[in-house]
Amino acid sequence: MDDNLDSSNQAQNIAPISFSDDGDRETRAESLRSQAARCRRLCSSVLDPRTRESLTGMAEEYEAEAARLDAGE
Repeated sequence: MDDNLDSSNQAQNIAPISFSDDGDRETRAESLRSQAARCRRLCSSVLDPRTRESLTGMAEEYEAEAARLDAGE
């Protein structure tokens, strides 16, 4: 992997969100909230605006899915 990639390419290296039906809802919701928190922590240390936007979007998706699971949907 080329260490000289500019930060705008970092957003392309973020794995897509995949929601699994394995495990109970509470455990999955907790895991999603943990992933959202991780995205937000990473966002606070990234300077590239597109990467920050991607991480924020991912955090929001994780939180929305956790809320959906909490609601029993």
